[in-house]
Amino acid sequence: MAVPEARLVEKARNAYEVGRVLAGLRTAAVAVPMAAASLLVCGQPTLTLLCASLLAVVVTSLVWSGGDAARGARLGLLAGVPPLLLPLTAVAIGHACRASFCVYYPAVCLAGGILGGAAVTWACRGRRASPPAAIAVAVLAGTLRCMVAGVAEVAVLAVGMLAVAAPTLATRPSS
Repeated sequence: MAVPEARLVEKARNAYEVGRVLAGLRTAAVAVPMAAASLLVCGQPTLTLLCASLLAVVVTSLVWSGGDAARGARLGLLAGVPPLLLPLTAVAIGHACRASFCVYYPAVCLAGGILGGAAVTWACRGRRASPPAAIAVAVLAGTLRCMVAGVAEVAVLAVGMLAVAAPTLATRPSS
């Protein structure tokens, strides 16, 4: 019994979409070791799992969508390593602030954001990749740790990253 051509097209389309989702999930699996490092050093399981889940959903969605967004998401995972590791290292070293406001952790997050922004700028240069997608993923990767003193550190991370990556956003030709 022959299968109608429309049914074959539908099956092929479904297989294609499942493959794209699986590619997104494989790429998003990078969030697992990032979250594990955060959990080992910081011990904030609820916040870490929430941020890691959000990162995984965004990466999976961007890779599923394909094209420049997928390439930007992959580059953003790489660019998100400095904003993640600098604060993790600062926490592991154990800096103790004695004042009512500590500028050490926000400064470390700013430095991570600057390095992440430089990584996005360098990685997206000459490549067909979406800098906004890369920045969004890199900031989300950084949120796995830039929460020692709260949401302000994430804002500092984002500002640092955007300040360095702004020229890449401004000069990107529209497609």
